[in-house]
Amino acid sequence: MRLTGRVMGVCAAMVLMTAVAGAKDYKTWKPVLPEKVAGMPRSGEPDGMNMESNGQKWSMLHQRYADDGPDKSIELTLISGAGAPFMVNFQMMSKMEMETEDQVIKTVEVSTYKGLINLEKARKSATLMIALTDETMLVMEIAPATQEKDIIAVAENLPLREFASKVK
Repeated sequence: MRLTGRVMGVCAAMVLMTAVAGAKDYKTWKPVLPEKVAGMPRSGEPDGMNMESNGQKWSMLHQRYADDGPDKSIELTLISGAGAPFMVNFQMMSKMEMETEDQVIKTVEVSTYKGLINLEKARKSATLMIALTDETMLVMEIAPATQEKDIIAVAENLPLREFASKVK
């Protein structure tokens, strides 16, 4: 579920975007990253980047949290910049709802923030995207994940207000 590889893939798409947007430095989030999430400690150091291309600016900070086994993890990715790929995806998908035997995609509320959850039942994993501001979001990937309410509860215990305040 590592986002770093995906980020490299979407960088090329950023070149094609023309809207101008600002972003904060990813380092501003480092001090507010929790030491543990859902009882799981940080796994390694945070991984971040600031990017600018054709007037587009965005930043990203990623941190993985894991238990002893490889099958249980939570990954947090903070993203800033209105033109960032995940922000664009969130805006496009935020009005979408879908349910199949294997997947549920729907909008949810996390504390006072608008979110979009993608629960993949067969893989027992979920992605929750939370809009913290108009230009900032948190993406949480969690495995194993089977219950929407449990995923939201993990997110509600994160320092969402602190994450949002670092970009104002």
